[in-house]
Amino acid sequence: MNTPLKPKHVQHLGLHQFPYRSVYRSNLDYKQDVFHSHQGLELYYVHEGSGILICDGYQLQLSPGMLVVFRPFQLHRMRFHIDGCVRSFLLFEPAALQTLLPAFPTANQYLRKLLESPIPSPFLTDISENHPLIQSMRLLHEAMHEANNAWNHVLELCSSSVLAMLQWLHQLQPLKDGATRDRDRGITHIERALEWIESHLTEELRLEELSLVLHLHPNYISTLFQQEIGCSIREYVAIRRVNLARKWLLNSDMQVQEIAAKLGLANTSHFCKMFKKHSGITPYQFKKQFNTSILATNI
Repeated sequence: MNTPLKPKHVQHLGLHQFPYRSVYRSNLDYKQDVFHSHQGLELYYVHEGSGILICDGYQLQLSPGMLVVFRPFQLHRMRFHIDGCVRSFLLFEPAALQTLLPAFPTANQYLRKLLESPIPSPFLTDISENHPLIQSMRLLHEAMHEANNAWNHVLELCSSSVLAMLQWLHQLQPLKDGATRDRDRGITHIERALEWIESHLTEELRLEELSLVLHLHPNYISTLFQQEIGCSIREYVAIRRVNLARKWLLNSDMQVQEIAAKLGLANTSHFCKMFKKHSGITPYQFKKQFNTSILATNI
């Protein structure tokens, strides 16, 4: 069992200076990862290690050879076992491909599918490290490292490499649904708790009601949740609400006051403080900063 992590605000990895970011075969200590989201779309590959992915109210078992796709601003967290993991990821702003996509209809259509798919977080298993897709991630990382921040020299290479990766991804087996479980093993107390929380995010959450659903004592639920998820129920609910607010800020015309009310928070000032605590900026600053992201851009 992993040691519980102290709650931290949601991390954001922006792509304002350059629309691509790459890491290859990097070690991740099991204590390092926290809930975070990205401005761009992410391909995340596990070379070594195993653990649990927590994403949008469900859990997914992580293992070597697994490739997970995260959409822009999708909240997630990986909790690896005591030995940590070795992983690679490619993070990119889809809008950076806008001028190239018309010439690549297959990649264009597949990218739209990834961005618009109802699947919470699609993934693939048993992908060899020698697969051209993973090797493309390696070659791109090496090229970006050698560029030494002279990004203009590798921008075209990055864009063409990502287009090739999208086509490789398209040729692999159909993406699986991260929210689909192996029902033979049954659903755990934490999975039931996460599902219940997701269905009541816009309401006032009462631990007593959750305890009735799970038939467990409230104190036991709180302890179990802290151990498995790494933060308290209250902290998790706040993080999920803030992430939901981000999506509404970028994809709707709702004002901050309306979003606070829709989340069941009558006090807009309290909502703004909660948003800044977990995001580092106010909802007004967030909307202004990210209003040119792919979520507000038509490819």
